[in-house]
Amino acid sequence: MIQAGILLSVPVTFLIFRSPLNTGIVLFILAGFFAMSTAPLCIRVAQDIFPFDVSLASSLVLGASSGSAAAVIILLGRVADIIGITKTVNIALILPAVSGLFLFLFPVIKKKTGV
Repeated sequence: MIQAGILLSVPVTFLIFRSPLNTGIVLFILAGFFAMSTAPLCIRVAQDIFPFDVSLASSLVLGASSGSAAAVIILLGRVADIIGITKTVNIALILPAVSGLFLFLFPVIKKKTGV
Protein backbone atom coordinates (compact mmCIF):
# COMPACT_ATOMS: atom_id res chain seq x y z
CA MET A 1 0.00 0.00 0.00
CA ILE A 2 2.78 2.41 0.84
CA GLN A 3 4.57 1.71 -2.45
CA ALA A 4 1.35 2.18 -4.41
CA GLY A 5 0.65 5.52 -2.75
CA ILE A 6 4.10 6.82 -3.49
CA LEU A 7 4.26 5.52 -7.04
CA LEU A 8 0.76 6.73 -7.94
CA SER A 9 1.40 10.26 -6.72
CA VAL A 10 4.44 10.73 -8.98
CA PRO A 11 2.78 10.48 -12.44
CA VAL A 12 -0.27 12.40 -11.26
CA THR A 13 1.93 15.23 -10.00
CA PHE A 14 3.85 15.25 -13.28
CA LEU A 15 0.60 15.52 -15.25
CA ILE A 16 -0.53 18.55 -13.24
CA PHE A 17 1.82 20.77 -15.22
CA ARG A 18 0.93 19.19 -18.57
CA SER A 19 -2.86 19.60 -18.38
CA PRO A 20 -5.37 22.46 -18.51
CA LEU A 21 -6.17 24.36 -15.32
CA ASN A 22 -9.42 22.56 -14.38
CA THR A 23 -7.88 19.14 -14.94
CA GLY A 24 -4.74 20.23 -13.12
CA ILE A 25 -6.76 21.12 -10.02
CA VAL A 26 -8.39 17.68 -9.97
CA LEU A 27 -5.00 16.01 -10.50
CA PHE A 28 -3.53 18.12 -7.69
CA ILE A 29 -6.22 16.86 -5.31
CA LEU A 30 -5.61 13.26 -6.44
CA ALA A 31 -1.85 13.56 -5.98
CA GLY A 32 -2.35 14.90 -2.47
CA PHE A 33 -4.73 12.06 -1.69
CA PHE A 34 -2.26 9.42 -2.88
CA ALA A 35 0.64 11.03 -1.04
CA MET A 36 -1.24 11.50 2.25
CA SER A 37 -2.97 8.12 2.16
CA THR A 38 0.27 6.42 3.17
CA ALA A 39 0.59 8.30 6.49
CA PRO A 40 -1.70 6.03 8.57
CA LEU A 41 0.11 2.97 7.26
CA CYS A 42 3.48 4.41 8.23
CA ILE A 43 2.16 5.19 11.70
CA ARG A 44 0.85 1.64 12.07
CA VAL A 45 4.20 0.16 11.02
CA ALA A 46 5.97 2.37 13.58
CA GLN A 47 3.51 1.20 16.24
CA ASP A 48 4.34 -2.41 15.37
CA ILE A 49 8.02 -1.64 15.86
CA PHE A 50 7.37 -0.05 19.28
CA PRO A 51 4.44 -2.10 20.64
CA PHE A 52 4.77 -0.81 24.21
CA ASP A 53 5.15 2.86 23.24
CA VAL A 54 2.57 3.40 20.51
CA SER A 55 2.14 7.09 21.31
CA LEU A 56 5.90 7.60 21.06
CA ALA A 57 5.98 5.78 17.72
CA SER A 58 3.11 7.87 16.35
CA SER A 59 4.66 11.14 17.45
CA LEU A 60 8.06 10.19 16.03
CA VAL A 61 6.60 9.41 12.62
CA LEU A 62 4.43 12.53 12.51
CA GLY A 63 7.20 14.79 13.80
CA ALA A 64 9.86 13.39 11.52
CA SER A 65 7.62 13.65 8.46
CA SER A 66 6.65 17.26 9.22
CA GLY A 67 10.20 18.30 10.03
CA SER A 68 11.75 16.68 7.00
CA ALA A 69 9.02 18.09 4.74
CA ALA A 70 9.70 21.60 6.03
CA ALA A 71 13.44 21.27 5.46
CA VAL A 72 12.99 19.87 1.96
CA ILE A 73 10.48 22.58 1.00
CA ILE A 74 12.94 25.28 1.99
CA LEU A 75 15.66 23.68 -0.14
CA LEU A 76 13.34 23.11 -3.09
CA GLY A 77 12.17 26.71 -2.90
CA ARG A 78 15.75 27.89 -3.22
CA VAL A 79 16.42 25.51 -6.10
CA ALA A 80 13.21 26.72 -7.82
CA ASP A 81 14.44 30.32 -7.54
CA ILE A 82 17.62 29.33 -9.31
CA ILE A 83 16.49 26.92 -12.07
CA GLY A 84 12.70 27.43 -12.26
CA ILE A 85 9.66 25.72 -10.84
CA THR A 86 8.98 23.29 -13.68
CA LYS A 87 12.52 21.92 -13.73
CA THR A 88 12.54 21.68 -9.93
CA VAL A 89 9.28 19.71 -9.87
CA ASN A 90 10.53 17.36 -12.58
CA ILE A 91 13.73 16.72 -10.63
CA ALA A 92 11.89 16.38 -7.31
CA LEU A 93 9.56 13.76 -8.78
CA ILE A 94 12.50 11.43 -9.30
CA LEU A 95 13.03 11.01 -5.54
CA PRO A 96 9.64 9.42 -4.68
CA ALA A 97 9.89 7.15 -7.71
CA VAL A 98 13.32 5.91 -6.64
CA SER A 99 12.25 5.48 -3.01
CA GLY A 100 9.15 3.57 -4.16
CA LEU A 101 11.35 1.20 -6.13
CA PHE A 102 13.55 0.67 -3.07
CA LEU A 103 10.44 -0.12 -1.04
CA PHE A 104 9.55 -2.86 -3.52
CA LEU A 105 13.04 -4.33 -3.06
CA PHE A 106 12.86 -4.23 0.75
CA PRO A 107 11.03 -7.59 1.19
CA VAL A 108 13.56 -9.31 -1.10
CA ILE A 109 16.52 -7.88 0.82
CA LYS A 110 14.89 -8.71 4.14
CA LYS A 111 14.33 -12.30 3.07
CA LYS A 112 17.93 -12.74 1.88
CA THR A 113 19.48 -11.26 5.01
CA GLY A 114 17.11 -13.06 7.38
CA VAL A 115 16.42 -9.92 9.42
